[in-house]
Amino acid sequence: MKNENILTSLIIIRPIKIEDYQFILSWSKDIYFCLANGWENNRIAEQLYS
Repeated sequence: MKNENILTSLIIIRPIKIEDYQFILSWSKDIYFCLANGWENNRIAEQLYS
């Protein structure tokens, strides 16, 4: 039987860039994200930037 409804997904993983800083800052305040990824919660913004 031929399946004509096959969907494919494309996920591209790229390095974090300085332009992503605001997202990273937001993630660092999400306790569940930090726990899941081994990040320290609520890091100082300057630490994240460096």
